[in-house]
Amino acid sequence: MIRYAKTLGLMLLAVAALSAVVVSSALAAEGSILNAGTSTTHDLTTATFESTGSSIIVKSTQSKGETKATSSTTGTFVEHFEKSTAGGFAATGLGDASGVITVKGTYELLDFVNSEGKLDLAIIFTIEPVHFEALGILTEVRGSVIGLITTAAGTKTKSTVALLKGTKGKESITEVNGVKHHLESETNGSAFVESDQNQEAEATGANEVEVMY
Repeated sequence: MIRYAKTLGLMLLAVAALSAVVVSSALAAEGSILNAGTSTTHDLTTATFESTGSSIIVKSTQSKGETKATSSTTGTFVEHFEKSTAGGFAATGLGDASGVITVKGTYELLDFVNSEGKLDLAIIFTIEPVHFEALGILTEVRGSVIGLITTAAGTKTKSTVALLKGTKGKESITEVNGVKHHLESETNGSAFVESDQNQEAEATGANEVEVMY
């Protein structure tokens, strides 16, 4: 009987340890979008960019672009923000047509535990430095910004949505799994200041993808 109790106790400990490993692995696992290839993108709402202190506020009423997955968690993107204005005047990227600001870079998908203890899927956009001009004032933007994939986990679809939120130069999410990210901008050679981007963008591809987190 004692031997049986010891054996049962060891089995329970083993099960508990295995359960802890499974839960830990689930929380630490990378989020992903399976079967992703090349997708076209566009804004569902007006996109805005604002620096701390509101020295620069840019509004773009439409955009179009493309993402290319290099794996289930990483890829590249290019987005052309169109009908862009700052203070009512055209804001134009260097080398772009009037009112267009082209942004390029890479993205990474990571799941993380939010403040409610639930898993969310973050998409981290790291941009190449961007220069745009409005009324002869030159602004540079650099850094990385965190958005959320709002498409529900387990969904199989050809379209996914990414949401970026911020206000007065501050992003709503600035850290994922202990790593901080932020955009920053400078105008006419001034010091760089923290900046935010508000955008709700939809990516649509030929393949049906599966959102995992």
